[in-house]
Amino acid sequence: MGLYDVLKHKWTDPDTNTMPLVRKIVAGLISGAVGAAVGNPADVAMVRMQADGRLPIEQRRNYKSVVDALSQMSKAGGCR
Repeated sequence: MGLYDVLKHKWTDPDTNTMPLVRKIVAGLISGAVGAAVGNPADVAMVRMQADGRLPIEQRRNYKSVVDALSQMSKAGGCR
């Protein structure tokens, strides 16, 4: 929501104080894509950290923190 507001203020026509519908749609798409790109890996790390304690000891990843979980996930599976 914060990024959408920034784009909205930047792309609003100062003379008429309006923003065309196409720009609103593009601002929403950009904001949603950035939110998903940031939020999805963090959510996956949270779920993996919670599930790690239920795995057998030999299969546990023993994450130290969210940063460690994200680091191990990107090393093992790549950024994609």
